[in-house]
Amino acid sequence: MPKNYVEIRILIFAFVLFVLLLFFNSFEPSLYQIEQCNAIDGHNRLTCYKKFLESELRNGNEVNDLMKRWSPHVRYDSTMEVNPEDQNPLITNCHAFMHAAGDIVAERHADNPEMALSFCNNECFSACTESVVSRMSYLYGYEDSKINQIVDICLNKSLSHCIDGAGHAYFNKYVFDIIKLHDALEEETYPRFNNWDVGNLSLAFEACEKYGTRCYLSLAHSIYIYFHFNDHNWTKGIEWCNKLDNHKQQCLELFVFTLGAGEATPQLIKGNANEAISFCTEWIESLGETIGRQCYKGIGAFIMMFVDSLNKDSPLLKKEMAYLASLCKEVGKYSDDCYSGIKLKLGTYKEFGKYLPE
Repeated sequence: MPKNYVEIRILIFAFVLFVLLLFFNSFEPSLYQIEQCNAIDGHNRLTCYKKFLESELRNGNEVNDLMKRWSPHVRYDSTMEVNPEDQNPLITNCHAFMHAAGDIVAERHADNPEMALSFCNNECFSACTESVVSRMSYLYGYEDSKINQIVDICLNKSLSHCIDGAGHAYFNKYVFDIIKLHDALEEETYPRFNNWDVGNLSLAFEACEKYGTRCYLSLAHSIYIYFHFNDHNWTKGIEWCNKLDNHKQQCLELFVFTLGAGEATPQLIKGNANEAISFCTEWIESLGETIGRQCYKGIGAFIMMFVDSLNKDSPLLKKEMAYLASLCKEVGKYSDDCYSGIKLKLGTYKEFGKYLPE
């Protein structure tokens, strides 16, 4: 057999092998798993990401490498990728993913808050930070001095949402432990919420007094999570707030703000502006303008979570930011409230500010 013929066969074999490797790599099991998680509803998505990360860790991977590797795969190229059947949209893919990562680093470095927080940054609405603060507080039995210590370390690292994590921790300590829900979801064993005892919301607000509004907002967010899993009984959440002696106004305003974010924003993004307006109108009519209009501010704030969840390398980025910036116009006379909600969260997203009306 001629020498050059053998060389040609070797080259052909090498080329076929290369193509096959590319083909099988495109069907990498881990990528398939993360895409499966992306399509799951709400807090179940968080559980799915956590199980995925834990399985990857068992294969010898490091947490920080996994966070860097997979975070681009949980971002949206387009808001059209948002699951229209999502029953708990107060969480985007990258926010859920970073919550899961935060849980894991808190558990792996339970004796060292500084080390755990070193894995976090302010991406994806700082979900990693929130989870580390709240999960480590849980691991320390919600001891006040430990919560304060973790928050101080967090703030010294210039991380965002440190105080938000404390608010979740205080709700878990004094009212109902949401972390137990997440852990039960992982085991697929959680009972109905209305069979579980509820504590004292007043004590949670008193504990938050040293931190102020951001802490109160996390309490409102926790109320939202609680009633999301309890038949969406938002009126009962309003009753909780109305029973407070010292923090009634803050509770009502921030709970309605959270309801606007979690329930009205997804309708707006799906093109159902009338449903979003109808939802907020209900609270304006029942609670008055001052409290009810917080619903529209919540819409604006949650629009920013979608902005933060976009793939910054996507060729669709400018188009998507322009679309998200235009959504506040759809709520008519309350568009200024919506835009004020956006500005609350605008922070470092100066590029998005270019798309907003002056």
